[in-house]
Amino acid sequence: MILTKPLKIIHISTVHHPLDTRILYKQCFSLANEGYEVHLIVQSHQDLQNINLPDNLYIWKLNVPKNRFYRVIFTVWEAYKIAKKIDGDIYHLHDPEILTISTLLKKNNGQVVFDVHEDYETSIKQKKYLSKPLRLLLAKIYKRIEKILTKSCHLVLAEKYYKEKFPKSKTVLNYPIVNDNEKIRTNKQKKERSNWLIYTGNVTEARGALYHAKIPKYLNSRVGVYFVGYCSETIAKKIYERSEIGIEINGVGHYVPRDEMDKIYNNNNWLAGVAIFPWTEHYYKKELTKFFEYMLHEIPIICSNFKVWKDFVESYNCGIAVDPEDDQDQKAAIEYLMNNPEEAKQMGVNGRKAVLEELNWENEFEKLKELYSNILNES
Repeated sequence: MILTKPLKIIHISTVHHPLDTRILYKQCFSLANEGYEVHLIVQSHQDLQNINLPDNLYIWKLNVPKNRFYRVIFTVWEAYKIAKKIDGDIYHLHDPEILTISTLLKKNNGQVVFDVHEDYETSIKQKKYLSKPLRLLLAKIYKRIEKILTKSCHLVLAEKYYKEKFPKSKTVLNYPIVNDNEKIRTNKQKKERSNWLIYTGNVTEARGALYHAKIPKYLNSRVGVYFVGYCSETIAKKIYERSEIGIEINGVGHYVPRDEMDKIYNNNNWLAGVAIFPWTEHYYKKELTKFFEYMLHEIPIICSNFKVWKDFVESYNCGIAVDPEDDQDQKAAIEYLMNNPEEAKQMGVNGRKAVLEELNWENEFEKLKELYSNILNES
C-alpha cells in the first residue's frame, strides 16, 4: 500500500541505542528510502558520527541524561519540545516513559503510535537488583499505567504473543532485512562448518550467558562459543570464570553495530547459533529475533525447549530444542550437528528458505505502511 505524500513521521526513543536495528535500520531507513520525511529523536552518541543516512532521514540528538530519573523527567520533555517543533503527522514512540507525552503530541494535531518492543510487565519482574516484593508491586503498577496511557495510541507489536495483552493492535514483527545482496549470497562459498557456536544480542544471565559459557568445558574444548553483543564487564568476568578457554566476547562495554554483526555472521561457517536460556516468564513465549538472523545466515539453531521455541524450530526443521538444565542433552545436540554435517547444512538451508520467502522485514514493512495509511485516512 502506498502512503499519501507528503508525510512527516517522527520516531522517538529516549532509551534505545541510536543505532537500534528495529528503529533505525528497519523502520526509519525503509521509510526514508521510499521518499517519506523521517525524523529520529534519540540520545546523542559517538556511534552516530560515522553513519551514512539516506535522503529524507534526519536525526535529532538529545542530551545524554545524568541518570535514570533525569532521563524520565528532563530528557522526555526535551524530546517533546523537539517533536513539537518538527510538527509531524505521525509520532512513533519506542519507550514506555515517552507515553507520558502522548496526549500532548496528539494535541499537536499528530497521531501517536506506541511500538511495544518488550513485555515490560514481565521485564520488571526479572530485575534482580530489586527485591521480589518491590518487583511484583512495580510490575502491577506499570500494567495499570500502561493500560491507561495506551488507550489513545495506535499499537504496533514486535512479538506475536503480545496480542494477548493488546488484542486491538498490529503486529510488525522483528524479522531480518533481506536486501538484494542477501538474496544472491550463498554459504556454498564458505569453508567447512566450523566448531564454533555463535550467540548474538545483549549478553546477560537471563539470556543464557552462563549456560553458554559452560559449553566448551563439557565438550572438552572441542567447540567454542563466540558472543556478539553488548556485555557488561561484570557478566564478562562471570563467563570467563566458567570457561577459561573456547570463549570470545565481542562487545564488552560497548554496542556492536549492525554492519559489524552482519560481517561476523558471514565470516565463519558457524556450527550453530545458540539461545539456551533459563526459563523466565519474560522469554518463554517469544520468538527471538536472533532465531531469524541465524536462519537468514544458514546457521542451525540450538535453543531451549520451551514449547513456543520447540514448535518453531521443528516446524521449519531448522534446529534442535534442548533442556536448558541438562548439560548432557545440550552436549548431545551439539555433537549431533558435528557428526552429521549434511543434516546441519540442511537445517541451515531450511531456515534461510523460510526467511527469504516469508519471515523477512520487507513483508513486515508493508504492514507498517498500511497501518500508517489507515491512521491518516481515519484522521
